[in-house]
Formats: sequence, C-alpha cells, structure tokens
Amino acid sequence: MTEFLHINGGQIAYDLGGDGPLVVLSHGMGEHRRVYRFLAPALVQAGYRVANADLRGHGESSMGWTSVTGKAAITRTDVANDLLALIGHLGGPAVIVGHSLSGGAATIAAAQAPELVRGLVEIDPFTRTQRLDLGALLRNRRYRQGMTRLLGAQMLRSLRAWMCYLDLAHPPSPPTTLSTWPEYGPS
Repeated sequence: MTEFLHINGGQIAYDLGGDGPLVVLSHGMGEHRRVYRFLAPALVQAGYRVANADLRGHGESSMGWTSVTGKAAITRTDVANDLLALIGHLGGPAVIVGHSLSGGAATIAAAQAPELVRGLVEIDPFTRTQRLDLGALLRNRRYRQGMTRLLGAQMLRSLRAWMCYLDLAHPPSPPTTLSTWPEYGPS
C-alpha cells in the first residue's frame, strides 16, 4: 500500500514492507518505484525492512518541486535530502540502493548525514557532472540519436521527447517472473 511523506511542500510516495534493518530503494530519472518490483520482495523475504520510493516528480510523488537552487528542477542534492527525510521518518539508519541520479544522491546523502546511512549500493550512478563526448557523437549513431532526444527533451521541456530518449536508452524487455507483492502484480 502506498504511503506518503510530506516534505518541502510536496510528497514522496513509497511502499514499506518487512521487518529488520532498513533498506531504501530509489530509482533513476524517468522511472518509478516499480522498477524494483522483483528486488523489493526478495529483500523483504531475506529479512529486511524495505522502503521503495518514487523520486519527486515521478510515479505517485508530487510534481512541481522547487530545487535547492530555487528553480523547478530535480538535482542529486534535492533527492539526497528527500532520501534523508525518508530515512529519518522511518527511524534509520538505512542502506540506500540508488540507480542513476539516485546513486549520486545516495553519495551526497551519506556525506551529509553519515549517521543515517549505513551503506550504499549504487547502480550506474551519476556522481560527476556529465559532459558531451564529441568523438562519440561523431562516431556513434545511437549516441547521436540519444543525445538529440535528450537535448530536445531538455530544451523543449517535452515529456514525449524524454520518453523517446528512454525508449532508446533502455529498450523494454519483458520480466521473467512475477512479483509476490500484489500491488506490483503482472507487468
């Protein structure tokens, strides 16, 4: 069942299950907590208390957040603060499992509040400022297509362009098993 944490004028949606040491799952940009539909129940079965959260502006979490810079955006620092608020709310400390932007956010969270972060699992984390690779842009057709879609999404603020980018960057593949958590159900 979805629960909500109200912070900074918005709300973060999350599912909570299990008993034991706390693990917080946080997905990457353009996804939602459903990406952990197989990992979350496996961790619960292994004896962990698992909070599976939607990033701000994703899934069931609220839209229209203001970044720490005062602009409407989602930064690693914003997400780190959200993760720390969730861990504090749930009585941490926790191990954070972060993918992409959330991986970088997990690093920031651990640096800001080491007493709340027991450990990190980072999956393809963005921990550095990303730079355009001109050589790859000239040599690699798929990179060119991806960067064109990504830049279009950013410049036009287009959800459609972002979804086209995600389709290219992460082609869909059917899951091999169904989740044991009923709210995630069949894909």
